[in-house]
Amino acid sequence: MMTRTNDGPWHCLRQLQDSVGRDTVRRHKVQEAVEGLQTIIEQEAEEFHAEASLLKRREDHAALQRQASLFMEHNVERFETTLAALLAPASAPAVAVPLS
Repeated sequence: MMTRTNDGPWHCLRQLQDSVGRDTVRRHKVQEAVEGLQTIIEQEAEEFHAEASLLKRREDHAALQRQASLFMEHNVERFETTLAALLAPASAPAVAVPLS
């Protein structure tokens, strides 16, 4: 997991933007990675919504809150992992970004 700074993800995104510059090949790789991440998050959000609806109907507020927290934390970690892989120097070994 990435080390969090006071600047948060915006600082890291700015770093990524600066490191990509006008490199169209790298920019394309970043775009593909972000689009893939978005697709995964959207799919998992649909699954979470179905589970959350069931918990809501059961009035299991504690479980709903726990699941929501886990869902959000999981996606923050996935975002940070993707960002770290994209910020890694070109000479660094490739980091696999999990798809699920």
